Amino acid sequence: IKARFSLQYAYQKTIRKLSSASNRDRLPTIPVEEVKPPNSTYESWCQGSMTSALEPYYQKQEPVVFRRVGASTGAYSNWNDWDYIENIVDINTICHVEVGGNYATSERSDIRFGDYLAYLRFFEEKHGRGADPQKTSLWPPSQDLVYLAQNDVFEGMGQDFHVPDFCSNAMLGEGRIYNTMIWIGPYGCISPMHFDPLDNILMQFVGVKRVWLFAPDKHVYAGTEGNQYNTSPINPEEPLDLNQYPLLADALPAFECILRPGDMLFIPKKWYHYVRTIETSVSVNAWWR
Repeated sequence: IKARFSLQYAYQKTIRKLSSASNRDRLPTIPVEEVKPPNSTYESWCQGSMTSALEPYYQKQEPVVFRRVGASTGAYSNWNDWDYIENIVDINTICHVEVGGNYATSERSDIRFGDYLAYLRFFEEKHGRGADPQKTSLWPPSQDLVYLAQNDVFEGMGQDFHVPDFCSNAMLGEGRIYNTMIWIGPYGCISPMHFDPLDNILMQFVGVKRVWLFAPDKHVYAGTEGNQYNTSPINPEEPLDLNQYPLLADALPAFECILRPGDMLFIPKKWYHYVRTIETSVSVNAWWR
């Protein structure tokens, strides 16, 4: 803990030097703490020991990422195959999508799930499944992005994973799951900086996402520039401008992590988070209280 505070102090001391528009830098970050279970006990650990491992972070309300705890699930093994998903989900199911890949700037629309799978296949033929590692700043144009974001888990897919027991056994909170949602999208899609009112476990089953997080007591200009009250205009991927956002200096550093298949991230309630899909992705999250 002492090392963490020393690192935070060093970052804050550094970032306060960025006082002019001509002296910009990327958002300074520190890594989210990780927990790695023994390789041989993924499934049992996820439903048993994971509660004990999460408890200190839950009590402190700090994020933590659990590495590969979902690696024994059917979701991990099968959901990267669109043909498999097409066989277990009714293609006539209506799903909600964000045309533009970012809810802050996108148009919301309803389409058939089968049509969305056809879109993903077409997108991957045109752009591939992930960003070119040599050109990470180049994303597909927004008009090519359609994000199936925050839909109820489709019938047929729920059998392939299990929401961790701590969401419902009242050992951490009241034991009430508010909702379980699925997120499917190509690389380039974004969830802009925002907070949710409930504790959240984000389960990554296919592809890769990058997540930035700010503590809830930090000033990140939520509700400004025409955004919803829980949404911030801050984009951690852009150069930092303390002339435009001077109060951000006291909010730094941010926390950051990369989620890969099988990983699960605990996002405490009211923590701001910004999520970028960097490889075609299928995720599930559960909010609980």
